[in-house]
Amino acid sequence: ICCYLLHKGVVSNSQEALDFFGKKRTLDGKGVQIPSQKRYIEYFDRLTKVYHGMLPPAPRVVLQHILLSSVPRFDPDGGCDPFVVIESRRESHGHRPCGRNEGVFTNPMEIAFDSRKSAHPQHFKGNESVLIPLCTQVAGEMRISMYDQDDLSKDDIMFCFWIHTAF
Repeated sequence: ICCYLLHKGVVSNSQEALDFFGKKRTLDGKGVQIPSQKRYIEYFDRLTKVYHGMLPPAPRVVLQHILLSSVPRFDPDGGCDPFVVIESRRESHGHRPCGRNEGVFTNPMEIAFDSRKSAHPQHFKGNESVLIPLCTQVAGEMRISMYDQDDLSKDDIMFCFWIHTAF
């Protein structure tokens, strides 16, 4: 809603959008509390002002590794078998206009990297840190997901996050 307020010109900057939404949504004025959501609204504000609503060129960056400061407890022994999957938005997949849903839905994302292709997931347990090497180039919008490999059932998603290399 805050981004929509910016898009329609109801407010002039991200802080005004957050304040306006907070006053209308809650009694204490605290509408958006999650830091990543606030950052997204700030990114959108910058996108509309600096780049006139167009995405800036997305540079290629190298993701070296992911470091877990301790071992998540997903397995019965208190450890995990982590692996990383990086998905990128298909270049051929555009966003559909609102209300348009004819045709067959195709997944807008494709797998750009899977750490299992270079090494079988290792089992970790205890209080040690875990370093998952990536050494892969990415550009544009990415979803980075960390999973726990399970041999007897479906792999568990441990966490995921989104990045865009343009901002």
